[in-house]
Amino acid sequence: MELRDFQEAVCRELGPHLEYATRDKVREFSARMQAQWFDRWEDGRRLLEARPHPESWEQILKEFFAGVLYDPPERAVMVLWLTALELWWEVIAQDEEEPTLLSPGGK
Repeated sequence: MELRDFQEAVCRELGPHLEYATRDKVREFSARMQAQWFDRWEDGRRLLEARPHPESWEQILKEFFAGVLYDPPERAVMVLWLTALELWWEVIAQDEEEPTLLSPGGK
């Protein structure tokens, strides 16, 4: 997938300013993008690949970011953008469950 195709898919499904984005929509979009990408990418790597017995989350993240570092630039941008979007939606969900002093409106 080319970067422009990815941008168009984001705009179509989540809105040009992400106005249609919700936690569930982001998860669904990410799953579809990953399925599309990894069918075509020869190494078959997943964003944060689930392993039967991971050594640790730290090791998984190190391998993921080290791998992305050597990806072609357009691929790296798409993978990192989507990863960041997913992670921030999880941060928001966690913050809504357990607000902190840094939460909008404070605690």
